[in-house]
Amino acid sequence: MSGVIFIDMNGLKVINDTEGHLAGNAALCTVAGFLVGLYGADHVYRLGGDEFVVLLQHITESEFSSQLKRLRDEASHLGNLSIAAGGQWIADAVEIMNAIQEADNAMYRDKAEYYKKKNKQ
Repeated sequence: MSGVIFIDMNGLKVINDTEGHLAGNAALCTVAGFLVGLYGADHVYRLGGDEFVVLLQHITESEFSSQLKRLRDEASHLGNLSIAAGGQWIADAVEIMNAIQEADNAMYRDKAEYYKKKNKQ
């Protein structure tokens, strides 16, 4: 029983383009520190760019749902930074690659919703 959370920063390109790449790097470090603070360094992986994966092993589906909700709740305290997140729980670790893909798909749905709301403001 495992869970995968796929996280992508919203707006990193804008930060890089308007404030510079040092500011973008600082934003990435802030998000990474936030994730490590929630889940521990042994569970957080940067895939590249502004994408991160959190792997949670030996967790029930209910516990995983609570962890995903906690992430979204706590992310509201990131100030002017925003993340999109998608999660997938699996009963068998053999399915980990499928879970990563499903979590990635869910993250993109979350990101689309963020930009849809942002463009309405």
